[in-house]
Amino acid sequence: AKVVSDNIISMTQAGSRKVYDGSAICAVYASSKKGYLVRMNFEKSSIYGASSLFYEMKKAFTHLYWTSLKGTFP
Repeated sequence: AKVVSDNIISMTQAGSRKVYDGSAICAVYASSKKGYLVRMNFEKSSIYGASSLFYEMKKAFTHLYWTSLKGTFP
């Protein structure tokens, strides 16, 4: 979304366009009560070790995602 908004602004101000590099961050479940955090782009990726914090991040995001699809918020 950041690259798209920057490109819209740049088109209105005759600036140069930016290219999306594929950057993303994702928390994934690893086991019971543990999760990993994965950072990636088109060139490389890295993973941060199993942690209960990353597990809770994934759990919270999953809940927010599905409640937003239903059109309700907690």
